[in-house]
Amino acid sequence: MKKTLHSVARRVTRVMMKSDLLWEAARRISKDGFFFRQRYPVIHKRARRACASFLDQLEVLDGPFVGMKYDQERSVGSSLWPKLLGTYESELRPCFQQISRGQRYRKIIDIGFAEGYYLIGFGRLFADSQLVGFDTEDEAQQQCRANARANGIDQGRLQLHGAFDSGLFETALEPNSLVIVDCEGTESEVVSGLSRDQAACADWLIETHDHLIDGTSSRIVAILGETHDLVEVTTDDDLQSKCRLLPSSIRESCDSYVQEALVSEGRVARQSWIFATRRAA
Repeated sequence: MKKTLHSVARRVTRVMMKSDLLWEAARRISKDGFFFRQRYPVIHKRARRACASFLDQLEVLDGPFVGMKYDQERSVGSSLWPKLLGTYESELRPCFQQISRGQRYRKIIDIGFAEGYYLIGFGRLFADSQLVGFDTEDEAQQQCRANARANGIDQGRLQLHGAFDSGLFETALEPNSLVIVDCEGTESEVVSGLSRDQAACADWLIETHDHLIDGTSSRIVAILGETHDLVEVTTDDDLQSKCRLLPSSIRESCDSYVQEALVSEGRVARQSWIFATRRAA
C-alpha cells in the first residue's frame, strides 16, 4: 500500500511540476531533491520540443567543433545536447584555441573516446593526423566509427582499441602528438608508466577525477610539470554562463529553465582538467 501511494504521489507531483510557479514554491519548501526529480523530466521534454529544429539536425552549432555531424542522436556516457549546441565543457575553450593555433599534430590519441566528440572533432581540425582511441565500451567504438563516416573521415585514419593497453599506447605515442585522457580516475596511471622523453612527446588534455581517486591531479602535475607548462581548469557550476553561449534564437525563444536543461552536463561532482603543453627546447 505504501509503495502504491508513493507511486501516485510521484505522478501527481510530476503533473504539478509542469507549473513554473508551483516549482518555485516547491523548491523553497524542500531541499531533498524530490521535487527536482519530478521536475526534471518535465523540463527535459519541454526543452526537446522547443529545440527540435536545432537538435534534429544532429550537427554541432557552435564552439570549436562547429559543423561536426552526429550519425544519430546518441552519446556515450555524457550529455548530448550540450555537444550539439556547442556549450559542452566550454571552460576548455581557451585550451582549444591554443591547440588549434599550434603546430599540426601527427597523432591524436584519445583515452576514453566515447562516441568520438573529441577524437572526431579534432580529427576534422587536423585533417592529416592519425586518430587513435581507447575505450572499454563496445557502443563507443560503434558510435565513433559511425560519426567518423558522417564527417567524411577515412576509416584508414582511425585506430580504435578496447580497454587501455600501455603497450599499444606507447607504440602509438610519437613526437608531436596530442593526447586526451578521460578514463574515470585512472588517468594518472596513463602518464605514470612513461619515461620523461615519452611524456615530452605530446601535449596533454587530461580530465582528472580526484573525487574518485584522491591525489590524481597532484600526481599528474608532478610528472608532467618537469617537461610541460601546465594550466588547471575547473568546471563552472554557473549554468547561466553556459546559457549565454547558446544561439541567440534559443535564448530569445526559451525560458531560463529550458536553457539550463539544454546546457546541463549532469555532472555529479566538480571536475578539473590539466592542460599540459610542451616547453620550447
